[in-house]
Amino acid sequence: MLQVILGREEQLKKELLLRARAGLDQRRGTIVLVPEMATLKTEAELLEGLSLAGSFDLNVLSPSRLLVKVFSQKGQGRAAGRTRIDEQGKAMACALAIRDVKDQLVYYGASVDRQGFIAEISSLISDLKRAHLAPETLARYASDLPESAARDKMQDLSRVFQAYEARLAAGFVDGEDVEEAMLETIAAGRFADGQNVIATGFDVLTGDFSRVLTALEASSAYVAVLLRAWPGDGLFRPALESVGRLKALCEETGIPFGLQELPGETGLRDARAFLREQFPLDVPGEWRAPQTFLRLHTGATPYFETRFAAREIRRLHDRENVPYGRIGVFFCDESYTGIAEAVFAA
Repeated sequence: MLQVILGREEQLKKELLLRARAGLDQRRGTIVLVPEMATLKTEAELLEGLSLAGSFDLNVLSPSRLLVKVFSQKGQGRAAGRTRIDEQGKAMACALAIRDVKDQLVYYGASVDRQGFIAEISSLISDLKRAHLAPETLARYASDLPESAARDKMQDLSRVFQAYEARLAAGFVDGEDVEEAMLETIAAGRFADGQNVIATGFDVLTGDFSRVLTALEASSAYVAVLLRAWPGDGLFRPALESVGRLKALCEETGIPFGLQELPGETGLRDARAFLREQFPLDVPGEWRAPQTFLRLHTGATPYFETRFAAREIRRLHDRENVPYGRIGVFFCDESYTGIAEAVFAA
């Protein structure tokens, strides 16, 4: 059973403690999945809330620590004996792949030496692998298209993708390969055998993380996702949409799915109180007039998002005379680092 529980932050903290206590009383292990950098804080809150000095039956893991624990206990599957490459290594593999098929490229033929091209291709390949599209599948899609620039582009991308995979086959794996190996190992090795799995602290449920949850459900007692959100509030639309995608994945894989809303006061008033607590500024509670100081933008890939940020930095500097030293860029995902270095250098 995979259940999503919606509520406010304080409600979810109490729910986490109740479920962790129930697991201890049943002498059943509990795995608590939290975002990166939240393990120590969550572990301290659990031990304090449960009045424990420590427990071998409680494991607080971030996604990266889950990966390490799965591989250390159950083996590395297809990733065994191969070297994992980081973003810089992926860029190098892409550069070699492009060189291997340079003479075959039609659409991208004139772009191979352009700054930022390797980072763009690397990002596209990552997106394709996360979508579980193989180079051969992409080539078949391209062959079904009428003769056009779109067909040439897809054929070129499939050639580079195939050359990239051939380079990795020599003894390397990238992040997407490692994650796929982890999912296969969880499914085959019963990593969460009979344990309770609780995910908490995540703002949205990404496709990759949803696949981790469904893989864990196969061998666990149950999987519960504690999500800070409630229906009817536009502030949490992305979170609720991610719940819908998780539900669809469960239906596709035959996993029982449940949704529960914790009772209590909800709505915008609570959200605004949270914002005032997190950002104690002397500002009005509501902005009814149009505002220009906050902009939201989403790009098709991390590369395009970073390109947009670079253009905004140049605009602020050139048109509004803002010194570069007063402009900051914050990345919530370290995978953007290599892309940013290439884009900003260009």
